[in-house]
Amino acid sequence: METVRLEEVIGEFVTLKKKGTNWVGNCPFHQEKTPSFVVTPAKNLYKCFGCGASGNAVGFLMDHDHLSYPDAIRWLAGRYNIIVEEDLSADSEAERVRKTERDRLYDLHELAASFYRRLLHDSEEGQAIGLSYFNERGLNPSTMNAFGLGYSSDSRDAFLRMALGSGYSEEETIAAGLAGKNEQGQYYDRFRARVMFPFYNLSGKIIAFGARSLRNDKKEAKYLNSPETLIYSKGDGLYGLFQARKAIQKKENAYLVEGYIDLLTLVQSGIEEVVASSGTALTQRQARLLARLTPKVTLVYDGDEAGQKAALRGVDILLEADINVFVVSLPEGEDPDSYCRKLGPMAFYDYLQAEALDFLRFKSTLLLRESGDDPLKKAEMLRELAYTIACVSDPLKRSTYCSDIATRTGVAEPVFVDAVNRARIAKATQGRPDERQAAIDALPSPTAGAGAEPGLPLGLLDDPRRTVLSDEHQEEDVIRLLLQHAEHELHDGRPVVGMVVDTLDEVSWENPFLEIIFRCYEASWKRDRTCPPTHELLSHSDESVRKVAARLVGKHYNISKHWSEKFQIDVPRPEDRLLEDVMNALNRVNMKKIIRLMHETLQEMKAHTATGADNQDILQNFMNYKEMHRDLSRSLGTVVSH
Repeated sequence: METVRLEEVIGEFVTLKKKGTNWVGNCPFHQEKTPSFVVTPAKNLYKCFGCGASGNAVGFLMDHDHLSYPDAIRWLAGRYNIIVEEDLSADSEAERVRKTERDRLYDLHELAASFYRRLLHDSEEGQAIGLSYFNERGLNPSTMNAFGLGYSSDSRDAFLRMALGSGYSEEETIAAGLAGKNEQGQYYDRFRARVMFPFYNLSGKIIAFGARSLRNDKKEAKYLNSPETLIYSKGDGLYGLFQARKAIQKKENAYLVEGYIDLLTLVQSGIEEVVASSGTALTQRQARLLARLTPKVTLVYDGDEAGQKAALRGVDILLEADINVFVVSLPEGEDPDSYCRKLGPMAFYDYLQAEALDFLRFKSTLLLRESGDDPLKKAEMLRELAYTIACVSDPLKRSTYCSDIATRTGVAEPVFVDAVNRARIAKATQGRPDERQAAIDALPSPTAGAGAEPGLPLGLLDDPRRTVLSDEHQEEDVIRLLLQHAEHELHDGRPVVGMVVDTLDEVSWENPFLEIIFRCYEASWKRDRTCPPTHELLSHSDESVRKVAARLVGKHYNISKHWSEKFQIDVPRPEDRLLEDVMNALNRVNMKKIIRLMHETLQEMKAHTATGADNQDILQNFMNYKEMHRDLSRSLGTVVSH
């Protein structure tokens, strides 16, 4: 196997980038956003420094696609046109015993696919019904062969009888999802009188089928897919990904459509970088699979309301996989298949290029149109957008998106930023997809004005110095002290965690990841007067929380020893000045938040003055904040600029 190039083999499944003499990419064996998977051609080995997976080309295929050793060798032989001599002298019974259950399921699916293809082309029923349907949809023989399209007979057990005659049992056909058993104990074919669409894994093995009924029977499901089996999980693969993977890697984009025919029409029109969700909701596993192959996905769904809603659902899931998401909106009543045939291949491809909108522009335009002038609907729309932007891991991108939404909707940018931060907290603490709507509903209203929910910043609407008001440095200092000294007792007998929690219990936080860490300490302290183990925070489910905790755990401020040696100045140990450090850190956090309140109150006063309204109460609030600011300044022994 000296001919085998490891980077080429793994490159079939993972997008690799050259780095020196090695190749790097996102590991296919665990979820990650920062590449830690390294391929070293010189040693013919791969290694993931995240999960520890390692091996050679054969081992990769065996682990990635659960192939047996002989099947992995056969795959490599086929990839490099190597002739492998096999000993075929063993009788069929010995061969059956040798093969694993998984191997037999692969073989059974290949047998079924061959059976359905023959029925489509060679049987009178298949030609009259199945082939006529595919011809009517404009598919040519080359496309049908490339995707292994077939037809299942209307007979109750045609495939089952053929499988039994080939040495498989009824139980195996049921385990493969190709047959069933009724209450009377009779076995039957799962797929009958349907056109058949095989599903391939990335190694090219058939693992499942999708099937469409052509009968006008309302009691019968129009589409029927294989059930979950040992070799197939519904949420793992995408239809057409095996055929499209190389084009997707080359174009660095994948067009995602809903239906089988949508995909086949586009591929036949020359758009090869296309996959289909097959009418089911996109899953996080499917999104992560795409993320291994491309940094960009363009959703092309039907132009009706159902298609737009499907696109909206897919956006958040793709963003969470760190994919750049674009959406093409088709005219109402059109789907990718119909519109491609209407415009023609070249014109349709030009349309996709010209009409692709950044996910935020698509979603905000759609939601703004739906909300109209209704303030309550607009608030719901902004919550939805805040949740979507919270799915973006890159802070620079999030900031840009927040500015864009503020400009387009007229909401104060700091208000919307706060809503996004709260959404990130909700996602980190709730997390599960089925709790998504609950997290959205729990967000503060981004359209709230003065006197809105406690803790929601009202924004420095036109203050050019608003960046001065960031609390993040002060918040970081508090969390650093918690991570390093939470259990250390102060002079009054309280541990650091007790003083911090008691002081900042009701304070709103600017940085959502720092707040998550604080809330962990708060919950543990209030529950049983303990601290959460540091290792739990360092292995938190949110990657950003892990990074913040790791950075602050190792962040120490030490005065140089030369102060003592050269200047004869007594330098206290960190433990000796801990009470002072904690008090100053807490006071600085409160100081910054009071400064923010003062600025917000000034903005409120300006607004009331402009309308001629009485602002006496607002002025009194400002004076109260100013007095608090003065007291804190004395405690800190300094004057903090506004």
